[in-house]
Amino acid sequence: AATLYPLPEPSAAAPTDVGLYGAQLNGSLVDVTQTDVNVTACVDLVDRGTGNPSAWAHIFALGVVPPGPLTRVVSGLSPDTTYQYRFCARNRGGALEWSKPVSFTTRSVLSPPILGDLSATDVIPSSATLRGVLNDTGGENPAVSILWGDEDRGNEIAAWDHRIDLGVRGSGPFASTVSGLRMGKVYYFRSAASNAAGVTVSGKAH
Repeated sequence: AATLYPLPEPSAAAPTDVGLYGAQLNGSLVDVTQTDVNVTACVDLVDRGTGNPSAWAHIFALGVVPPGPLTRVVSGLSPDTTYQYRFCARNRGGALEWSKPVSFTTRSVLSPPILGDLSATDVIPSSATLRGVLNDTGGENPAVSILWGDEDRGNEIAAWDHRIDLGVRGSGPFASTVSGLRMGKVYYFRSAASNAAGVTVSGKAH
């Protein structure tokens, strides 16, 4: 007897980290078959519908994806241009299922990153976890750092006692644990982020 498999259900959401030439596409996948599900993101200037993925100008494979969130960083797009995109997915059921289309517009210019609030958690006499948020990449993922020491050195990055480089990051939270602290001593920290448009240091030390 033949086995009938429910078809997958991909959905698309608003992209994040939209830049001059690309973005991170986001969505989700529902599938109850426990079989391999191949997912593809399709991008074009107009919605090419739910026929053949090859009809779309830009095709980005996600490969075999488990149920849950979908993310795919896409590149090779043009600045200041509006695009439509869909996810499509296929499991052992055979038919190709598509999300609804979502539109986004690439940036026309880069801008410096925007940093959010700071907080310190898991504080004990000898260590603490320093946390920050990158609210907006400015159109290019920046290099992010945490600056800390026993004096607030403000925007003078090189003057801080310690600098923790966290690498190039997209928008969202970041954190690092510092150790070797002295009981009863006051410490300060800020975050910093830099891309091709400039350097941003968080406005208030924590």
